[in-house]
Amino acid sequence: MEDNLEVLRSIPIFAGIKDEVLHSLSSLLKEERFLKGEYIIREADYSNTMYILRSGEVEVRKVINRESNRYKTLAILEEGDIFGEMAVFGEEFRTADVITREDSILWKMDYSDLFNIIEADPVSGVRLLQVIITILIARIKSLNRELATLYEIGRLIPETKDLEGLTGVVFRQVMNDIEPAKMGLIAIWNKFNDEFDIHHSLNMSKEHAIERNDPISIWLLENRSPLLIKDTVRNPEFEGRFYSGRSLIASPFIHDSDVLGFILLSNPYRRNAFTYSHLVLLSAVCNQVGARMKDIEKKTEDVCKERLAQVRL
Repeated sequence: MEDNLEVLRSIPIFAGIKDEVLHSLSSLLKEERFLKGEYIIREADYSNTMYILRSGEVEVRKVINRESNRYKTLAILEEGDIFGEMAVFGEEFRTADVITREDSILWKMDYSDLFNIIEADPVSGVRLLQVIITILIARIKSLNRELATLYEIGRLIPETKDLEGLTGVVFRQVMNDIEPAKMGLIAIWNKFNDEFDIHHSLNMSKEHAIERNDPISIWLLENRSPLLIKDTVRNPEFEGRFYSGRSLIASPFIHDSDVLGFILLSNPYRRNAFTYSHLVLLSAVCNQVGARMKDIEKKTEDVCKERLAQVRL
């Protein structure tokens, strides 16, 4: 129990809570362990509990089609994060899946136990509720930023007629909306040269392409998923690359399992410059743009085929 108390003290959102209240809180925590890839919560499950992530990493997903395993990532949570907090306000049905990204240890608490603490010490109880409300407000702000960015990109991309115009619009919007990004690039896969052609970049050396054997190419082509590097010093394969900086995020454009290209954003000064919220936003942008990119590619191919047919005639 003493270990629980020390960990609670170290979590920033519990700063200012009296030790006796944290002690009562720690006594109610029920430990649960999950292996990588296990579901903690499934959408539509009934629940009246909230969770504190003691160690590990989990992903919050909104199901689009469970049969085809299609979903949208809403958040990625790390040690010290809280989720399922809406259960504090009453019994509820879960609105998203929560699945582990690595082996994880969680603390679970019933909302009735939490309210017993609130009734015993109303002043500290109000502080605990403020903590939960702060979490909710932060998540609403993050969602609003994502919606604003996706709305603006959704408004602009139908007006683009070619790949160069599309990548330019998207790149400018992302660099503007993801504040820690001080450097960046947008690249498109060139199937003829077997490399990524850089269409636009900012504050980087004027490279024209990224080869297939580059670490960023290898990651995106093999994993087909977003990447967050908190500190390139801890990832030496990325250190010293023209695009890497001190920390970076990258996300691929995917269509029918094909990697069409990617966006990479970097900060040359700060480690941990990017959060998982930034990564989720960047991934959402790339998901939105992938279909439009494929549509432009197809139309370009059709025009080329038509011109070739006319030449033959």
